Amino acid sequence: MSKLGDEPAYPFSKKIKFFKVQSSKFGNNDLKFDSEEEISLPGLTKREWFAGMAMQGLIKIIGSKYPYTDESVLNEAEKLALLGADAMLAALESPGDRL
Repeated sequence: MSKLGDEPAYPFSKKIKFFKVQSSKFGNNDLKFDSEEEISLPGLTKREWFAGMAMQGLIKIIGSKYPYTDESVLNEAEKLALLGADAMLAALESPGDRL
């Protein structure tokens, strides 16, 4: 599989401020800035995201003809979704004109 397929599709990174609640002797609660931390979540890989999108279409088509409880049908849909994702990644990596 390609390196492109291992990259995150929608990575998330954000600085988050943490506050402490301090109560005063007068009964007021004040928020006091305590610390700041960066949180990063990689999310799905591009391959997983492409396969998930393909799976949605396949389930729509297959689900109208076969019951979702048929495990062999779902296994085939999974394989087709991964093949589609790999084909998309290969097309994105190949040089030349893309439509």
